[in-house]
Amino acid sequence: MNRFFPAVALVIAGAVAMAHDIGHEHEHVEGGWNAEAGFVSDVDPEARLWNSRGKSQAEIDARAAYLAKFFDLGRTAEQRAADDEIKARYADAIVINSLMPSGIGIQGVSEKEFKIAADHNHDNDITMMSISTYAFVGVHDVSFEDTLDRTDAAIEKLDLVVVNSAKDIR
Repeated sequence: MNRFFPAVALVIAGAVAMAHDIGHEHEHVEGGWNAEAGFVSDVDPEARLWNSRGKSQAEIDARAAYLAKFFDLGRTAEQRAADDEIKARYADAIVINSLMPSGIGIQGVSEKEFKIAADHNHDNDITMMSISTYAFVGVHDVSFEDTLDRTDAAIEKLDLVVVNSAKDIR
């Protein structure tokens, strides 16, 4: 693996998006936190802003059901048919998660959390994930070199594929 690139692209062979600390100014209050964007609820899946970090599958399912209902209001039969046509057209599409997960050692990401993130990506039919192995100063709990070494070891242990060509993705 070339250690001079800031990210490693992987094809998932069985793997989840893991949260990291809130990276902006905020104030924790009962039931969530206040931030510039507004109140972020930790408990109400029907809130305008909702924190999905650390939630159970049932809680995530409740949020998904709410969003599906909320965003489907007023859609016509023709619009739904067009949706089905688009889904069929892209049924074999390659889907890339270029945001998650972080490499092991960035803001407390452990091998266990990395595996959970890889599993979630796999379970959600993500074809490939791009692993962040470096961010701004102060987010590494270990050295950058240790982050690379630990992440490389987890990639091998989880039987993920390092992508070097389009053929690797397919």
